[in-house]
Amino acid sequence: YTLQGGETLIFGVKKDPRDMHNLIQKTVTAGNSGVYNIDFSPADTADLPFGKYFYDASVHSGANFYPVIPVSVFDIKKNVTKWSDVE
Repeated sequence: YTLQGGETLIFGVKKDPRDMHNLIQKTVTAGNSGVYNIDFSPADTADLPFGKYFYDASVHSGANFYPVIPVSVFDIKKNVTKWSDVE
């Protein structure tokens, strides 16, 4: 699918799928031949405790939204390699 004018792809992460607000939200408005990248930085998860979260994605068009990725698990795990370990 290629986003049409005025449409956005919204990727959201929540602790519980029933929560009202996303802890992480990414908005994408353009892609390449129907391929859309969702970029993360360390700051996106820095304040979130390790654990199990949930994500999904939907296309928003005006007042309508269409789920395109069903609710799935989003794990935040501790990193075993620290920047100080990298030469």
